[in-house]
Amino acid sequence: MRDMLPIHYRLSAVSAIINQSGPLITGRYHQELAAALKDATADKNRSEYSETIQTHFAHAFYEFEAIGHLRYRAVVENNYGYFLLDSGHYDEAETHLLHAQRLFERLNDEIRRSQVDECLSQLYIRTNQLELAESAVQRAIDSLEANDEEALLAEALTTKGRLLFRLDRQIEAKQTLEGAWRIANRCGDNEGAGRALLTLVEETYSQMSILERNHLTSLVRKLLENTQHAATRGRLVELLARSS
Repeated sequence: MRDMLPIHYRLSAVSAIINQSGPLITGRYHQELAAALKDATADKNRSEYSETIQTHFAHAFYEFEAIGHLRYRAVVENNYGYFLLDSGHYDEAETHLLHAQRLFERLNDEIRRSQVDECLSQLYIRTNQLELAESAVQRAIDSLEANDEEALLAEALTTKGRLLFRLDRQIEAKQTLEGAWRIANRCGDNEGAGRALLTLVEETYSQMSILERNHLTSLVRKLLENTQHAATRGRLVELLARSS
């Protein structure tokens, strides 16, 4: 276990010092511990660590709440909500994400609020609440376009493209994903460009010619060859196996 989670154990080793440093430092420490453990267990049996991760998030939120640090509270709620979404705890995830959304609105932080909206859209897609998903992702897109946040916009467009396929609006879905790929590619975001194309290939696999499928699969593999995101890596492996 120590070999598997070295970052988490290095952070844990300084806990005695951190706990004497006041709530701001302690809160940041628990936030970083939660994030490190979440990332380290992304492609492992996370259930073994879930309670520990949740405890760190809760402790971080408590410390930031104690000193009235609104922005850090919002960040913790957003990250905790995303963790719960990724773990399949959809009702709990929605509660924390909606709280994060309200906090970012109080801070007038349109960019962070847009990221929460995009995450909420993912949640609503998974729970088949497609009207809510479309409203949430469109709010994110409108805000990100207005603020020239191209990398984040590409991610939101990718989510919208996946949603449009669920709504059986295939032409619009393809155009949206192609737009996401172009935007991500323009700003040098290989990961974002790769996820947009990966989604497009997954959704239209049976409709493509062998030549087109092989070309796009090769491009996706090149764009995502260094991805550290476990879910994306799993989808890529599945696509490559399907194409072999």
